Amino acid sequence: MIEILEQVFTVGPQIIAAATGATMFFKSTNSNPWINMLLKVLNCLAGNVKENKNADDNT
Repeated sequence: MIEILEQVFTVGPQIIAAATGATMFFKSTNSNPWINMLLKVLNCLAGNVKENKNADDNT
């Protein structure tokens, strides 16, 4: 059980950091439905929900 928790606490932040790095340069939505679905998943993993979206135009 301890080994599983160690893996979760080691890999979890790495997944979040990778998702944040991947979404940092892209808009939150795309016209391609498959890419749009992938971006939604990555934004959710990165914690980019509601008003916290990366690289969106606010105009």
